[in-house]
Amino acid sequence: MVTLDNFNQSGVRWHVKNRDNAARVEADEALFRKKQNDLAIRSLIARNLFASNKEYEEELKKEKESHEKKLGILKYLVEVDDSLANVKPWWSEVPKRGKEAKPLGTLLASDEVDMKQKQKSDPLFHMKKVEEEFARIREARQAIEVKERAAAAQIMSSCSSLFPDDIRTPGTKRSRNVHEDSQDTGDAKLEKQRRLELLRAERLVRERAERDRAAVVLCKSMGLSAAAKAAAAKKEEEVTVVDERQLPFNSAFNPELSTLAAERRNAHRSEVHRKQRSFR
Repeated sequence: MVTLDNFNQSGVRWHVKNRDNAARVEADEALFRKKQNDLAIRSLIARNLFASNKEYEEELKKEKESHEKKLGILKYLVEVDDSLANVKPWWSEVPKRGKEAKPLGTLLASDEVDMKQKQKSDPLFHMKKVEEEFARIREARQAIEVKERAAAAQIMSSCSSLFPDDIRTPGTKRSRNVHEDSQDTGDAKLEKQRRLELLRAERLVRERAERDRAAVVLCKSMGLSAAAKAAAAKKEEEVTVVDERQLPFNSAFNPELSTLAAERRNAHRSEVHRKQRSFR
């Protein structure tokens, strides 16, 4: 077994710097520093093994650019041909901020465009469009109402038992009598009678309009519009009397309605006869 005493007996000395081995320790330290420098150099060389050669790459790039320029493939933005050497590029010129004189045609066109843009941005323009749209819808509704009233009037004339005409506007005879009486009673009574007649006529017109609208609703609910169309088509082919049994309403199944209609007709006739007797 090797021990410290055996090393000392064999003549081996430890690298401890003292008076006996100072030179040897310094030599060993110098050798160690040299080995460390060699290792650092080797590591740097190994690190740069896969590095590129910049000079070689620049040479290749120049050769490629010259080849592409000869073929006309490569063109840079800053490059200028010999024919255009004195012409300045557009991006180097200072823009002109002042107003230039434009031709008359282009000026009118630009003014028209500006005017149209102003009109479109004007809120009154949008209000007019909305008003026109409402007017169109109103006209369409009025046309539909006119058609419905015409159909209702046709049904009312064909089915007089269902729709008695017990609302009449004042006639000319009544107006003549009022005029003759007013000559006797004076101007105040004449003015009063005229005002009453005007109000009565307006009321009768309103009642007649309401009755027409009610007739339209009633015809729609009873399904008489289709029956009226079929009856009108049949009447064109041959003139026949309307049979109430073919209609959806029949007095045999609705005796209370027929009784009410008869009472209204009788009351209207008696009122008309009474007025005629009073005028005479």
